[in-house]
Amino acid sequence: MRLSMTAVISTLVLLGLAGAECSVLSGARAYANPANLTMRGVEDRYFPNLETRSAGGQWEFSATSPDNAVSIGGGRPWPQDFKYVLKSPSAEKPVWTREQTGNEASPMAIWVHDKGHAIVYLSDATVVALDPAKGTPTISFNIRRTLSNTATEQYAETFRDGPAWGASALWYMMDHESTAYFVVRTWWGQRYAINLDQGTMAALTFAETAAMDAREKEIILTTLKTAADAGPGSGPFDPRVRTYGSQMSQLLAAAHQAGRLKITEAVGDLQKIEKWDVGTRKFETVNCACPSPKDGLIDPSSAEVDPLRQTVQLSLRRLGTEPAREQAVYFHEAKGGIALGGKRTAIVPADGKGDAGAIRPGMTPEEVLAAAGNPDIIKRWCSRKLLRWEYDVLDGAGGSGPATIQVRWNECGRKVEDVQRVQPAIFDHERLRDMDVIRSRFVPLAAVNRANGMLELVVATGNPHKVEEFNALFAHAAHAGPSAAGAGGAGGAGGLRVRAIGLKDLAGGPFVEPEEVGTSFEQNASIKAMSYARQTGRLCLADDSGLVIDALDGRPGVISSHYCTDGREVGMSRAERDAANNGRVLAEMVGVPEEMRSARFVCVIALAEPRAGLLVRVRGVFEGRIGSEPRVPSGKHGFGYAPLFLVADAAAGGGGGGGGGGRPFSVTSAELDPAVKNRVSHRARACAELLTRLPGLFPAERWGG
Repeated sequence: MRLSMTAVISTLVLLGLAGAECSVLSGARAYANPANLTMRGVEDRYFPNLETRSAGGQWEFSATSPDNAVSIGGGRPWPQDFKYVLKSPSAEKPVWTREQTGNEASPMAIWVHDKGHAIVYLSDATVVALDPAKGTPTISFNIRRTLSNTATEQYAETFRDGPAWGASALWYMMDHESTAYFVVRTWWGQRYAINLDQGTMAALTFAETAAMDAREKEIILTTLKTAADAGPGSGPFDPRVRTYGSQMSQLLAAAHQAGRLKITEAVGDLQKIEKWDVGTRKFETVNCACPSPKDGLIDPSSAEVDPLRQTVQLSLRRLGTEPAREQAVYFHEAKGGIALGGKRTAIVPADGKGDAGAIRPGMTPEEVLAAAGNPDIIKRWCSRKLLRWEYDVLDGAGGSGPATIQVRWNECGRKVEDVQRVQPAIFDHERLRDMDVIRSRFVPLAAVNRANGMLELVVATGNPHKVEEFNALFAHAAHAGPSAAGAGGAGGAGGLRVRAIGLKDLAGGPFVEPEEVGTSFEQNASIKAMSYARQTGRLCLADDSGLVIDALDGRPGVISSHYCTDGREVGMSRAERDAANNGRVLAEMVGVPEEMRSARFVCVIALAEPRAGLLVRVRGVFEGRIGSEPRVPSGKHGFGYAPLFLVADAAAGGGGGGGGGGRPFSVTSAELDPAVKNRVSHRARACAELLTRLPGLFPAERWGG
């Protein structure tokens, strides 16, 4: 299976805070050589060619794709078919080459050690180590999969621009007592270390831990000092270069980790870097059903964010030093109905710093800026029509100590509705403030039409009837509310309405149907979702389903649709195939007593994004029993194995018409009304579960949905 892969985008680096992953490319010596990693074609594609060199220069490691040899207009925007090559600079022939195969995703980052150990980072957060002599994988691990469900929600949020777990992580190679290691130190403090010589995850000793602590501190302090001495806008710290492995991306990570790891020696350099002005990213809410502000006024929900300065200020406060309050958030005067259409506002406090404690209910945005200056964080919940500014302070009025001042605006942001002083997010709720800062560097995972809260999913099918079925299922789950679709309630997914479209609704076809080579429903659904997501460049949903019969050891399983031919396509019509499939099942069930004829329909839905790869997979199960003969009164609802499948759910059974309220195993699936089937079927249950998962992936309250 091709591992799903989060992509590098042209101006932001997927792994980091707007391109802020710290990547120490090849150990201590490599740190001083930012040119070790070269990205070819990064300006116009998501998976550029990569080249890197080991710290001592003994090895060169590259990953190149033929798709990158053509312009983006004539080639694929997400290149594949990469070739990995390890060679000595002095040799004509490589030590080994390795082709990207199967469903393996494209690489985003690579490293190489002086011993020839090569590392490839894949977008589902998988790190793969390759053998120096053969290029075969010696070990791979996925950081997200090591986390509990709760920790995944807290730390591993996925965005269109990348996985939040990777933001501000340190990635480096090092040697300790002649052993080579590759280490990832995540922003929340977890450390993952590969013993490259043994090809195992390292169970770290006290000495190894101490050595890595020292190495990380050295990386952070050296990065910050080099930056502070060089100044912005020149050399390796050119703010325009935020690609993975650049010194600017390493700087953003080092600035974040300095505060997380409480490195007080970093304060002086952080104070110098806070004064840099290296550019911003616009963060604009599409009106949240409110009218645009009048020309010259400020929309408090739309601003520009300086990712470096915001990160530096967070770390300074963590280290007990009040920042100089250089602006990290910039507001504009509205112009022509566009919140950020005019010039930056010139409103600042008279003393240049301001006092968040002076904010009072009834103030306008302009009055708040004059009293307290710009906020540190903006939070939006358009689905709940809620907007809040937050100010972090180390010492409030009268020496009251650290706090976060929350300023809540009225529905359309023209008046302060409430002001609260709460526990300081930078200390008591570090994860929350970290995620606030990280989110401000990313954009939503999918293009949600914020004006009406619509999330559009491409279903991996050319059959319009299947698209209609998914829309009916989504509508039913949304109407049923939390009991069917989790906390989404009305709208079905945390305020987002979901609409399915098919492959035939898209330009750019026909699309290549991937080969379903998986041995499970999960694998085949993932293969289809990831393949079509990459081909269409859209958020894509695919399902794989079938019948599992206990007495047949789980058959027909993944070959349910072609069971009569052992999974082969032989050109039969649907009706002919259904009859033959049912005939084979009945023949194999001859003599099996009723109580041993248990079976279930299973549906697995996979959701994939072209850059982030596989996002989520859900399973729905419809329990029942295999009857002794097909039963399809009037035949209008029966296809596949439905005429044989006696439904276990008593609520789905009943008398004529399958309207519900009867006995278990009293009706077949073919006898159920479509409205009932949309409530109890395996696909219905999988859709309902999917809707419960969407809010975590596409949080409308954060992105103006």
